[in-house]
Parts: sequence; structure tokens; C-alpha cells
Amino acid sequence: SIRKLCFIPLLFLLLFSLSGCASSAEPLQMNGMYFDTIVTIRIWDTSDRSVLEECEKLCQKYENLFSRTIDTSDVSRINQANGQPVAVDQETADLIKTALHYGDLSDGKFDITIAPLSELWNFGHNDGQIPDPAAIEEARSHVNYKNVKVDGTTVQLLDPKAAIDLGAIAKGYIADKIKDYLLAHNVTSAMINLGGNVLCVGGKSDSKDFTVGVKKPFTQSNELLLTLNLRDCSVVSSGT
Repeated sequence: SIRKLCFIPLLFLLLFSLSGCASSAEPLQMNGMYFDTIVTIRIWDTSDRSVLEECEKLCQKYENLFSRTIDTSDVSRINQANGQPVAVDQETADLIKTALHYGDLSDGKFDITIAPLSELWNFGHNDGQIPDPAAIEEARSHVNYKNVKVDGTTVQLLDPKAAIDLGAIAKGYIADKIKDYLLAHNVTSAMINLGGNVLCVGGKSDSKDFTVGVKKPFTQSNELLLTLNLRDCSVVSSGT
């Protein structure tokens, strides 16, 4: 990644469930394309498919708030506002404030205004071309999280040429929100895979952990680098 943290959308899953379930029954499962990746949610201890449907609605909701590529999203409207204040959803404002806090904690190494650079490099579709050095320096001059102002539910970019990309924080936030929803509906055995962000709710059963494989980088097969036994935690990969 570039010096200031840049999220590279994963076009394939580096992290995935290997096998197993809480019982002999197959889990309920939803698959969808959200956040520029394949989303899979599996639930073992309920037969109520409406719970999965609500999880998918949450994915749709957050994509429509946080996406940088959907023109009507909160983030896109902020980026298109030429430095003018934009009214956003409370959750968008809260997530941006959290991201700015991490910017402070990391002395700017975590910076959600990375978008001018990530757009220039076009990681999702780049065929190996490096942008012109002058263009890189121009884009870098607009990367500074301190130019993001949040006042209640209003967000403003003090640099009109700055732009926000929440890719480095949004999927973790969304996974946590889906987990909260599942726990509130008495689901205690589930796996949330947001393409490189895997969150395990409980385990396979009371006595068995989930097994998650980490794909070996730069391979076309599903050869594994390692496997992890997980319960009630997240594991995240970035790029290759």
C-alpha cells in the first residue's frame, strides 16, 4: 500500500471458512456482491431465513452510506461538494469521527483522505502502470485527514480537492453491526465474511472453534498459507 494507509479492494477471498458446522444441518447462507467484494454470511443455530434477509439489508444500507463509487452515497456527496458542508446520516458522521481519531492515534498514517491517490492508482483495475510522478505529488498534496471537519451530522472537506475513502475502516464497522444484529436475535454461531474481513460469532459449537484458511499470496489455487482456529473474534487480510 501507499505510505498513507490505502485500502485495496479484494477481488478474491483471502480468508474463508474451511469446514464444519454446529450440527449436521447445513447452515443458512447468503451471498452477495457488496463493498466491491463477495459477501458471505452463514448462520448455524437458526432456521429463520428472515434473519439473513435483514443482514443483507444492512449490507445494502451501509453500502449506500459509505461507498465511494455510488454517486448518491454520503461519502460521494461529501467528495462531490467542492468543500461545502454536507448533511449525512448519523452513522456516517460517527464512523468518520472514529476514523479521524485513528488518524490522530497513528500520527496520520491512517488517513481516510487517501482517495485522490487511490483513484490515481486505480488499484482494482490497474494493469501494472505507475502514475506519473507529478500526478502522484499533486494527489498527495490533498491527502490530509485534518482537512475533514465533522460538526454533528455535517461533514465538510476544508480542501475542496480532498476526497474521503472509508475502505480501510468500513468493513470492520459493518461486520460489527451485523454481529450486533445477530446476537440481538439469539444467533450465537455464525460467520461473517466481507471479503478479507472474517468475523466469527461464537464457534462451530460449544466445544469446537471455526477454522479459517488464509490463502497463500500470488497463487491461482486455494493453496493455504496457514489455518486459524477462531472463536468470537475477527481476522483481516489486506491485498495479497
